[in-house]
Amino acid sequence: MASNVSSSSADLTWDYTGANCFNVEYGPAGFIQGTGVGALSGTLDTNVTAPYSLTGLNPNTSYDFYVQNCCSSTWEGPFTFQTECTGPLAAGTYSVGPTGDFATLDSVTSTLNVCGIGGAVTFEFQSGSFSTSSYLGEINGSSMTNTITFKGSTSGNDTIIAGTDAAFVLEGAKYMNFEDLFIYTPNNSGFRLNGSSDISITGNTIMSNTTSTSSVINAIIASASATSAFSTTVGEQNITIENNDIMGGYYGIRFYGSMAARNGDIVISGTL
Repeated sequence: MASNVSSSSADLTWDYTGANCFNVEYGPAGFIQGTGVGALSGTLDTNVTAPYSLTGLNPNTSYDFYVQNCCSSTWEGPFTFQTECTGPLAAGTYSVGPTGDFATLDSVTSTLNVCGIGGAVTFEFQSGSFSTSSYLGEINGSSMTNTITFKGSTSGNDTIIAGTDAAFVLEGAKYMNFEDLFIYTPNNSGFRLNGSSDISITGNTIMSNTTSTSSVINAIIASASATSAFSTTVGEQNITIENNDIMGGYYGIRFYGSMAARNGDIVISGTL
């Protein structure tokens, strides 16, 4: 387990029998043990004893660690912990990818949900694939001026692959922009909205299963359930969907409302 976690340190401990001699490898969540490079590489500390303290960690970051007995070839792990925030994420542009400010999209959403923002922020993807279901709620500090923007790679070689839910799940999210992304959704939706407002989805390519017979595989859907296209939300407001290319899916775009939970100010244009 990890205990006494701060913004820059954590104490690791584990049960054992025999000699108190171990190797520990740690790095950003999802790092590739032993062979990772850049942001996907880990740090190896050898011949340490339990408990063991890590220092010099980055704030607002999810870490994995593995443990190996000095007399064994078997690694145990990964075990995960999250360092604390030093404050809201500062305004600015951040890169996401193997050599970026954030190694994974999951680390971005974790920081946003936990720490909030101190100004307008933009996350630009590097080339590569990002497999995720990113759950985003209403982010502390977000507003009409303090917006959150996700932008595709300038090289056009980034792919976001939807995980067990939609690629982006907006649960009450506000003031977010999604621009120039390539989203692949073979088994789920690209975007699932649930009580969101002031959302712009512009200039993206969303590719779903082209032979789908399942109503949960869609490009953009408003639904309170990941397993049903017919679950009424509390209503979506001020949603702009412009100049997107949509391929496949059971529905291209579907907003399921009711008299008690109406959708309003929905703009859809230039989307094929």
